[in-house]
Amino acid sequence: MKKNIVAFSLVAVASIPKISWGYSGDLESYFFDLRQVLIQEELKVYKTDYKLDLFSDIYFENEDDKSTAIIRYAFEELGKPYKFAATGPDYYDCSGYTYTIFKKLNINIPRTSEAQGNGGILIDRNRLQKGDLVFFDTRSISNINDITDNFEEEIISSEPKPFMPEKVTHVGIYIGSGEFIHASSGGGEVIISRLDNKYYDSRYLHGRRYL
Repeated sequence: MKKNIVAFSLVAVASIPKISWGYSGDLESYFFDLRQVLIQEELKVYKTDYKLDLFSDIYFENEDDKSTAIIRYAFEELGKPYKFAATGPDYYDCSGYTYTIFKKLNINIPRTSEAQGNGGILIDRNRLQKGDLVFFDTRSISNINDITDNFEEEIISSEPKPFMPEKVTHVGIYIGSGEFIHASSGGGEVIISRLDNKYYDSRYLHGRRYL
């Protein structure tokens, strides 16, 4: 498997339109985008038997652990399109995604992100473990009824004021290393994001443990 990394890298570079010899973004974003495409390319190759050799050391340390199983099931849906109120198998919204992933382990959690955010055990951000749910307030500053999770920094008025997250509107699954996987309305599909992303960091509410 390791010998295919270079081939995947070439595919990945070709798959990210903004990555070119004239790439103007920061280096950290470049490698994060590249890594996400590598994950997707790896899934295409190993979809039938659920192997993820390239990233197994990062995410799949203990095959018998429930948190490992949750993450493995979550990764199987990476790239599936976002659709409001959908619970799979072809489309998901954020809470429909988490609801279905946990149901595969016979773990029943509430259907909506708000209800999921009120159940389980409350977990401090610095104590998050793989498989914990992470919650955000993604309401738009300019339109409180718009709950699309935008990774790009919002354009706000000439007198910006800090956003104070209060209401759960979005949920994802923590996968370790400061990252979470989620069905993103802004991204249009199941993706991996970082908790320290400026947008998600400012919208973070809390974590909940159901395992």
